[in-house]
Amino acid sequence: MANAGETRLIVPALAPLYNCTAALTNPMLRVVFALLIVPSGLAKCTNPEFAAHVTDIIARLGFAPPRAWFWFVALLETVGVAALAAGLFTRLWAALFTIEMLIIAIGVHWPTGKGYQYPLLLATVAFALTLRGGGRWSLDRLIGREF
Repeated sequence: MANAGETRLIVPALAPLYNCTAALTNPMLRVVFALLIVPSGLAKCTNPEFAAHVTDIIARLGFAPPRAWFWFVALLETVGVAALAAGLFTRLWAALFTIEMLIIAIGVHWPTGKGYQYPLLLATVAFALTLRGGGRWSLDRLIGREF
């Protein structure tokens, strides 16, 4: 019989699978999140037309100087995403990504009424990583320090 407050599984035979894979959820979220962000970060760093477009959006949002903010975002989406995938300073990077994705969802896409769902989902995943930290399989755990 389950203890008070303990969830009882509908299929109890799955308990060993859930227990042995629980530690993999954080690295899985970190790596998949990184794989979703990498293309955008690389495009910002390698495609001048896309870089100009993003810089223009940043300027229209009122972030000054827009070119400095562009490079902050580009580095966040390349260097930051690599560190997040590895679980290094996980909470810091995840918090910064949460803010970036909320700005994109609310400031860029929400006014048009379309396209806000994807950055809002990414903001939610990043916020979950902010709260959870790097987990057992992270460089944070290896060095013994977290934010």
